[in-house]
Amino acid sequence: MTKLKPEQKKKEQQEKEEIRLAKEFREQKALKEALLTDQEKPHQYQLKPSPEHKEDLDEILKDYKKKYPNIPIDPKKPALQFDTREDAINFFTAQATSKPPRKFLAIEVDDQGKPTGFYCYSCGDGTLYQGSLKDIKNALQEAPVSEQTKNGLDFIKSYMSNPTQNFRANMQNQKNEESAKKDEPESSLPGSPSPLNTQPKL
Repeated sequence: MTKLKPEQKKKEQQEKEEIRLAKEFREQKALKEALLTDQEKPHQYQLKPSPEHKEDLDEILKDYKKKYPNIPIDPKKPALQFDTREDAINFFTAQATSKPPRKFLAIEVDDQGKPTGFYCYSCGDGTLYQGSLKDIKNALQEAPVSEQTKNGLDFIKSYMSNPTQNFRANMQNQKNEESAKKDEPESSLPGSPSPLNTQPKL
């Protein structure tokens, strides 16, 4: 067994150290990328239209499809996706300030569909209220008094009393509507447009 010269031994140690550092760098890079990917996951929003303005949902979806034509929407459970919360706020601000203003509650949800605690709300007064339900309630209380803000405040207080139940009820209402549509006599051939499609049939 030949004895390594000091230069060769030093070189071998350097190579081992370089391999170790390269491996450590790859592991740290992979960890950073994993964390970055998690942070960059799309922000999703379930929509709850105002009960007396359910057509607002159709209009919001139409505008969303125009702005984001490459992002698919599941018509059975429409959830709007945005790269950032800021993008979502800009979109919902445009909806809240449209002519006429659209009424809705947009509930930010995580990957499992659970509310994150951030909401965008429009009561129809031309303003987008955002933040936690408490933030929205406080903002409505400070807003100029009108029929819209009064009704909006009543709605938010009711929703705050049991947001989980209200959220589940909203999902259940969507399922019930889908079941009712399935039970209706078929007036069109299979492959007809989604019930959410408001384009007139030719």
